[in-house]
Amino acid sequence: MLATGQLLGLIWKEGIVFPSCQFGRDPNQVATLVRPLIAAAVDLDYSGFGLTFWLYSPTTYFGGGPPVSYIGQPERLVEVFRTHAGSEW
Repeated sequence: MLATGQLLGLIWKEGIVFPSCQFGRDPNQVATLVRPLIAAAVDLDYSGFGLTFWLYSPTTYFGGGPPVSYIGQPERLVEVFRTHAGSEW
C-alpha cells in the first residue's frame, strides 16, 4: 500500500510509522482522504514527511488549528493542502 500511494508511512529511527489519522475505527480500513492527499502531494512534489508535518501543524488555513482536526471534511482538506503546497513565497 505504501508503494502504490494508498497509505502514508514514514521512516522514523529504524522502522516505519503510520500516522493514525489515516485509519478509522477499523485499523484495517484506510480513510478515503488518504489517496487524494497523497496524490496531491505527488503532484506538487511534496514529501510524505512534509505532508504529515502539515497535517499535524497549526495553520491559519484552519483558524490556527491543525488540518488533521478536519479529517471529516476530506474535500476541504485536500483543497487547502493544494493551496498550501502550491503557494510560492
